[in-house]
Amino acid sequence: MEPAGSNSPFSEEERRRIRESWVLLVPLADLFALTLYRRLFEAAPHLRNRFHTDLGTQSRGVFEAFAGAVAALADWNRIRPALAALGRRQAYAGVMEEDLAFLRIALHRTFEDLLGPSYGSGERVAWDRFFQVVSEEMLSGLRSVESETKDCDTTRFFRDRGANPP
Repeated sequence: MEPAGSNSPFSEEERRRIRESWVLLVPLADLFALTLYRRLFEAAPHLRNRFHTDLGTQSRGVFEAFAGAVAALADWNRIRPALAALGRRQAYAGVMEEDLAFLRIALHRTFEDLLGPSYGSGERVAWDRFFQVVSEEMLSGLRSVESETKDCDTTRFFRDRGANPP
């Protein structure tokens, strides 16, 4: 049953499966993020050159982003602006819409690696839905940057914002 006034795009069953599997990953925070990057670079080696920050530092941020989104499952409006902002930051880093498909593959492989049999078909469906919704929110931010840069000098646009052009 949905909480009164819920704005969650997830069913109660999806939220339960996501939360229960997430609890198993919390003690594996560092391993989760590093495995996710390893799996991402296996699926898409060309993405490796887009990561200029130390992966250990970046890994903590990835885990915290997931934790925030999982915590907001029942109150999705709370996390939507942060996910759109994340999409904008990813656009500045050169991430493109098609790159998110590789992240989806890496996410599922990471869960399979770390959760083993606890990552069944129900969890896979719930996490796939989670990633779909998160991606939609991030894409709104990513597309807003694409829209801003469409009719401008891209090099100047990124330089003025302290970022390197993709």
